[in-house]
Amino acid sequence: MISRVRSALLSITALAMCGLFAGQPAAAQRRPQLPLATGRDGRLGTFSVLGNSRTTSNRPPRRCRSCPLTIWSYDIEMTEMVRRTRGTRSLDLGFWARGPEGGSKIHLFFGVTGTAFVYLDDELLLSHESDRFFESHEHVEVNVPEGEHQISFRFVSAEGMRRWRTRVRVLDKNFQPGGGDVELFVHASRRDLNRMHEAVSIDERYEDGVDGHYRMRLVGSLPSGGLATPVSIISGDPVEPVNGVFKDVIEFAVDIPEEGILPAVPVGDASVEIAQSFFLDRHLLRAASALRSRIDQVSELSRGPIQWRIEEMEHVIAHRDTDRRWRLWLQRQSDLISEKIDAGQDPFADLSGYNRMGHISRLDGKAQPYQLFVPPGYRGERDWPLIITLHGFKGNAGDFFRNTFGLTRRSRRGETLIEHGRHGQIPERGPMFVIAPEARGTTHYRMAGEQDVLECIADVQRRFRIDPRRIYVTGGSMGGTGAAFLPFRNPDLFAGSIALAGYHDQRVRRDTDDDSLTPSEQFMMAHRSDVDWAENALHLPMLLVRGTEDVPLEWTTSLADRLSGLGYRHQHRNPVTGHNVWTMTYADNGAFNWFRPIRRPEHPDHVRLRTGRERTTRNHWVEINARSRSDQFADVDAVAHNAARISAHIEGARRVTFNPPGRGALSVDIDGTIIRGNRPLTVENTGGGWERADGPLPPGFKRAGVSGPIRDMYNEPLLFVVGTGHPDHTLINRIVAYEWAHPDGWHVSYPIVDDKDVTEQMVQEKTLVLVGPPISNSVFARLGRRLPIQWLRNSPNPDEDVIQVGPRRWFGESTGAVFIAPNPDNPDHSLIVIAGITPLGTWRSMSIPELVGDYAIFDDGLHAGRGQYSCGGVTIALLSPI
Repeated sequence: MISRVRSALLSITALAMCGLFAGQPAAAQRRPQLPLATGRDGRLGTFSVLGNSRTTSNRPPRRCRSCPLTIWSYDIEMTEMVRRTRGTRSLDLGFWARGPEGGSKIHLFFGVTGTAFVYLDDELLLSHESDRFFESHEHVEVNVPEGEHQISFRFVSAEGMRRWRTRVRVLDKNFQPGGGDVELFVHASRRDLNRMHEAVSIDERYEDGVDGHYRMRLVGSLPSGGLATPVSIISGDPVEPVNGVFKDVIEFAVDIPEEGILPAVPVGDASVEIAQSFFLDRHLLRAASALRSRIDQVSELSRGPIQWRIEEMEHVIAHRDTDRRWRLWLQRQSDLISEKIDAGQDPFADLSGYNRMGHISRLDGKAQPYQLFVPPGYRGERDWPLIITLHGFKGNAGDFFRNTFGLTRRSRRGETLIEHGRHGQIPERGPMFVIAPEARGTTHYRMAGEQDVLECIADVQRRFRIDPRRIYVTGGSMGGTGAAFLPFRNPDLFAGSIALAGYHDQRVRRDTDDDSLTPSEQFMMAHRSDVDWAENALHLPMLLVRGTEDVPLEWTTSLADRLSGLGYRHQHRNPVTGHNVWTMTYADNGAFNWFRPIRRPEHPDHVRLRTGRERTTRNHWVEINARSRSDQFADVDAVAHNAARISAHIEGARRVTFNPPGRGALSVDIDGTIIRGNRPLTVENTGGGWERADGPLPPGFKRAGVSGPIRDMYNEPLLFVVGTGHPDHTLINRIVAYEWAHPDGWHVSYPIVDDKDVTEQMVQEKTLVLVGPPISNSVFARLGRRLPIQWLRNSPNPDEDVIQVGPRRWFGESTGAVFIAPNPDNPDHSLIVIAGITPLGTWRSMSIPELVGDYAIFDDGLHAGRGQYSCGGVTIALLSPI
């Protein structure tokens, strides 16, 4: 079988060499014109290097027909291509385009760190500067006249820039991968040809075999672009490129030997390595297979930690993780669990001390990990306290878990934070349960991160006797933000909080100081700021700590001042130090000692509830059923004088329910208006004053899981639906769906399906995210007339479509909309639409800033919003609730 792999891969280069040199003159053989192909997603990774220097001007690069080629896979790491010099550096890359008779056009999409200049021959088409890399962030339409023309890029680094990169996509005039009727090519030498194997990617996927024999499925392709020449699959049949797009060049399975590894496979004068890590993977493959075959034999509670171990082994294999200690731990864990299952035991029935656990999330069905400490004295006879500890932006659950116990970090030389989280010192004693969720990565404990923490708490409560009055939360940096965010938005869950070096007022951010923020954006700023929810800390003692050198201090002092103004119980410390205040705070059992005397009141007489969202509606015996306006907070301040009489002050609420402990009738005094009735007593203000509410809430009011804002969707199980009904839109729809389904820094696995594959079960179980306009997305087309924002077709030409909201209409090739609304086919779930009038409009949606309301209608002015917290009024329409 190995010989078949070798012959198949050899054919990739052999056919290319024969096709390029047969019958050509000697001069052409030395440096022929080589047609370029992009990857299947339009990425281009083969360029002529026109030069590199300290030149930073916008002077066009020189024209060069004899420059060397360089080939990358996906990202172009430019730092390695340029001589090390002080100050700024530059790199010129290019290729050639031959326009047909009458000319044509192509679309260039690229992201870059630093400054980029784009040229057609000597004409400057675009200049762009960015200090952050975003996939396909910049777009330029290149009108290619008839004949040969040079397209070139000058990339210029900034002073002191460490990571300097770009990624380029080329799409034709119809947004298909490649140049279409514009021929793309480079001039290359025989030496360049010998390097073309670098454009070939071999994707290795393991499969369970029969009787313990494993197979590897290999898929060869040109993901970064390469020569547009015939290639062969395993059968030897040629596969011609279509519009310059390579399909898979090879796909087949090979048996894996029980011992040893598969050698590198020659390709031309070089080689492509395959299965080089299998000597590490073999044992994990067997272990994962063993657990997978036994998981149905255990209890539901045990499936979470077992499924996490299976998924972690698959992750380690897929990402070529070479941490041998971690691989060995996973393998030993699998063997131990399998032995217990075979002996009829539940492997996670009797836990003590330190454990790595997992729960299966409702968001995507994947097992999410968390660290767990079970006090050695736990016997199940009484309720025990629980601490949730939250890691920082650059940390991980395992690393911060150890900090909470005051364990000093004794790292091996060169050990990373991830390795320390895996292999650091294990806590052996402690007076409370402690859990450390991963919370989906760098979510700031919002949206999917918040849901993960709540799911972790619920998982522990199902396993152990946890005292509901003694659930505490703490964290540092990003985790310090979460230590206020979570209890303020779940006010009857937590008893106390230690928030260390958190970020509690988003107005302190440099990118939010903008007078042009719309009223909706101003509300969303408060929606994200902990200081605006501080009223909910009435029964939440807090310890706030920030070092005096960790500026600006307003990140913490704003919240401390607000708590002082409310008269709430809290401590505020400012040690003379920097950002790391957790080491000193947690030393000598600091967290356990501070939390020890705190208990949440079970039935408080005084309840305060403030909310700006439908996921925070209840605090003890007060519930806000509906806010008066979706872009304003609702606030209830209620006092129970006895079991039958309440006084309350209410602002911004349409309907409120009171249900304090007790029996019989209830009397509520709302700012002088007295309402009586049986409990639970619901009151409503329709504009003429407060009165007793009868019947259901009228339509149009928000409900959790059904309404916005847009990013509230990440609290729900999502299904991204790609429109495939129009070829001009399909690729952009796929790119945009992937971008929205993978928020930067998050660990999520939302499914992405084509519109034609959506089933009724999916509609009933998932929150649908429809990507692409009705002309391309059949699900959107079917539901469109029942949605609040309409796409209207004026002619068969999609460029003449318009977007309509009420009486207002918008049009233009870069115009698009993103909105959230109830799903007409499933009123218990929301529906999100991400679409433009043209593919460019859909593509622009990737620039939606972090803070956005229920809908946004935009044009190319939105470009500046990508990666920003707020838009600052750059859109052509309102960013406001529907």
